[in-house]
Amino acid sequence: MGVYVYPKMKSIFQGHDAQAYANFGCETCHGESGEANKYKMPNDLFGLPSTGTLDAAHDYDAEEAKFMLEKVLPAMAELLGETNFGPETPASFTCTSCHTRDD
Repeated sequence: MGVYVYPKMKSIFQGHDAQAYANFGCETCHGESGEANKYKMPNDLFGLPSTGTLDAAHDYDAEEAKFMLEKVLPAMAELLGETNFGPETPASFTCTSCHTRDD
């Protein structure tokens, strides 16, 4: 992951907001406890409901939700070889593949 996923995602995140993601690292996605949790996902990112995911994400931060939907979700799906992706189930790779479920 560190060799393949990290550089691509760092570029995407810093391209979106270089200042906010200036210190982009494993912890950005895997959380502060990433190493202790062996980098398993989902982690301690803020929770999202498994239904109404986009509405909840939009209510939390509309600009970031748009970025995640348009850039992060498809890029991670591609990097992981997932062809069935979307914001919520029935897709196999969803927002809650990284974010914990809050429902």
